[in-house]
Amino acid sequence: MQADQHLKDLATKFWGNPPDKIEALAKAGSDRIYHRLSLGAQMAISTFNPNIAENKAFIYLSKHFQSKGIHVPEILAESGDGLSYLQSDLGDRSLFDHLQANGFSAALPFYQKSLLQLSAMQFQGTKAIDPDQFFARPIFDRVSMRWDLDYAKYYFFRYFNPDLDESAWERDCDTLLDWLETAERSCFMHRDFQSRNIMIADGETYFIDFQGGRMGHPAYDLASLLLQARAGLSAEQRNELLEYYIAHVATFSSQWAASIRYYYPGFVWLRVLQTLGSYGYRGILQQKPHFLLSLDPAIKQASLLTQIAALPFDLSYIREQCAQLEQHKPWKNV
Repeated sequence: MQADQHLKDLATKFWGNPPDKIEALAKAGSDRIYHRLSLGAQMAISTFNPNIAENKAFIYLSKHFQSKGIHVPEILAESGDGLSYLQSDLGDRSLFDHLQANGFSAALPFYQKSLLQLSAMQFQGTKAIDPDQFFARPIFDRVSMRWDLDYAKYYFFRYFNPDLDESAWERDCDTLLDWLETAERSCFMHRDFQSRNIMIADGETYFIDFQGGRMGHPAYDLASLLLQARAGLSAEQRNELLEYYIAHVATFSSQWAASIRYYYPGFVWLRVLQTLGSYGYRGILQQKPHFLLSLDPAIKQASLLTQIAALPFDLSYIREQCAQLEQHKPWKNV
């Protein structure tokens, strides 16, 4: 059955009548197909996705987080075959859109609300959660982190440098992973917590696209938000938000606040390298416009990693590779 007929049938079952308007929504990095449906004043967002396991994870997590008072879409209806579902319509304005249109000062209150909601998802949202319902691995372990670094190596760095010294690269990766593996990973990790996945509706912030979440360390999501390349936050803005989040966490756990501060630089490196891999795969290989637009700011950011996030050890070879990208600008010919 085609996706459009599938969503019409689901909406008709939910509302009792077929929708009177169907609007296709833009796709990003995934193969999920989204539509905005309306029947009079009633609105909903439909998702069609042949990956049933991914659908089940999103539906489970949405219901779980909503039961904890965390701002996520409400699941309105599910198809019997698991291929589609309806969720509440949170509108079109993301935190990224608001930042680009109005600047950081106007976006700051929504960043702060997002960080408060993030801590709720990470800590309160973990209570009674069932990792067996997750789509991906249940925990962000060494294997998961290694995959992220391999993603960066094969889809980005080797693309531009076929002579990449893999022994030196792997040596630095092992150094980083040995350290990050000592971090406690008992909180829920959104996995792609960036401003495009934060919607603004009725003066509040809501999270979407958390179907790839798993248990992990809270600093990873923090790094994802603050180091989003196209958001272009300055060092001062990133630090302001970092301190705001850590101060909030300290109100209920000084141990977690200290852990976040300690491990944050390492997760910054991991996240920035992972996004380079994503931009290489989705942008350079698949030629998806959004990822190509992110390439230039991501490279500039990677070249400054040593200044942005100082580590208690030196990743000399990876640092050198990042610096050479900015120096020689090989992606300009992509």
